[in-house]
Amino acid sequence: MAYAHLTKEKVRIWQGDARDNYGTAAGLIKRNGKPYLLTAAHVISWPATKQTVSLGGVGDEAIGREAVRVPADPGAGNRITRKVDAAVARIWKAHRASVLAVFENRFLEKGGRPGLGHKVQMLGGFSGHCTDTVHDPDFQKIEIELPINAPAGQGRTISIASTILTKTAFGAEGDSGAAAFDSHNKFIGLFIGIYTHAGGSHGVIVPAEPIFSQLTIDS
Repeated sequence: MAYAHLTKEKVRIWQGDARDNYGTAAGLIKRNGKPYLLTAAHVISWPATKQTVSLGGVGDEAIGREAVRVPADPGAGNRITRKVDAAVARIWKAHRASVLAVFENRFLEKGGRPGLGHKVQMLGGFSGHCTDTVHDPDFQKIEIELPINAPAGQGRTISIASTILTKTAFGAEGDSGAAAFDSHNKFIGLFIGIYTHAGGSHGVIVPAEPIFSQLTIDS
């Protein structure tokens, strides 16, 4: 299982002093050869001003700052459109060794988009280790209400063009930003929330390929 050595508390990530309003760190990636932490944009991008970022595996001390996110297309009110829901946090040099040690110096290895019925696994900051299977490998145009880190009454609706749906309501709110892996522990995308319709509920994963390309992550 991916991240078998980790507990859910160690992958929790939050902005500023809002420790109780956490998401999940997906893991380590590199941009231009330098290490960053990857998570969902809605986890570390509210408010719009950049804030310090903390990681549960290191403690309460801030280990970095939000660095890059994919710009959102403007929409009416709190409705926005993103190509992906992903962002990276720059890790300050003083904490680099501690953060890398949490993930055993392993960087996310991008896999392909999974097929129907393929296994999906993740370690969420709320749910811990969990598994499911793919219900729809290319679900078109999804909108999700995302209240994380938003003041009361100011939640946002994020629209994503193409996502992966799991068979069940895989994950929970505090798991946003968690890395989804295939059965070979290859990174297939970021968990961003739950999609509910008349026929049931499904976990939503933003695929790895557009995340890597939009954030110019080293392959």
